[in-house]
Amino acid sequence: MPALGENLFEALETGLRDFRAAVNGEPGRKVRALGTVQGPLADGIRGALGGIYQAFVGLERLMALVESQLVQTDAGLAAVEVFAAGLKSLASGEGLVELADYMGLPRGPFQGLALAFSQAGAAADTIIEFADLLPSPEAAAAIGYELERLLGTPEEPGQYRALLIEIQAKLPELPPPVIQEAA
Repeated sequence: MPALGENLFEALETGLRDFRAAVNGEPGRKVRALGTVQGPLADGIRGALGGIYQAFVGLERLMALVESQLVQTDAGLAAVEVFAAGLKSLASGEGLVELADYMGLPRGPFQGLALAFSQAGAAADTIIEFADLLPSPEAAAAIGYELERLLGTPEEPGQYRALLIEIQAKLPELPPPVIQEAA
């Protein structure tokens, strides 16, 4: 069964890749052709482009947070897997019962302990099984990578940011600017 959100993450990554291709292709060329044209429609298009930019900036921040949380969750689940393996190892075979015999102690408490270890190992397996439904950190990183290619940085603009800078440079007096850096 695919992880919850994995298909969503894949669709988002594909959508961003397609958007980037459009920025570099015919649609981007047509948007650049807007040039210094002024009027309500041109201003509306510029406003929409700025809104998309702001949405991408927010999504980039969100995906960085999601990726960080997924990395931490992955590490925690690895610890649970190790814990589960240890518990199941302690519960398997006759190890604990043999220890009781060797020490001359009654078997009952050791058999109970082996059963408890076995049940705890099974519970950990259930946690791991449910955790497999989470998207991978790599899926979030792939979205972040596509956003980085689109946005870049103020010093090294990505493909979409470069398009907006080009549009804004043709009309520097545009109120409000197409690109407003978020605080």
